[in-house]
Amino acid sequence: MLNALYYSGEASIPVAFEIVEKPIQFSDLKIRQVKRKSDITKNELMRDMIQTALNNQLKFKYVLMDT
Repeated sequence: MLNALYYSGEASIPVAFEIVEKPIQFSDLKIRQVKRKSDITKNELMRDMIQTALNNQLKFKYVLMDT
């Protein structure tokens, strides 16, 4: 799950979130396991969320990301 929070002073307000889905299954031949991956990266999802905030005229000075 990716979250976007707007923080100002003492308040933090959630402005967007995305559930990361991994519908694509593939085999990792090195470790011989079936894995799953997403068709869109988390980075791309986050950039879309930031663009949506800009389109909604949310004013901010910087973006802080964490893993």
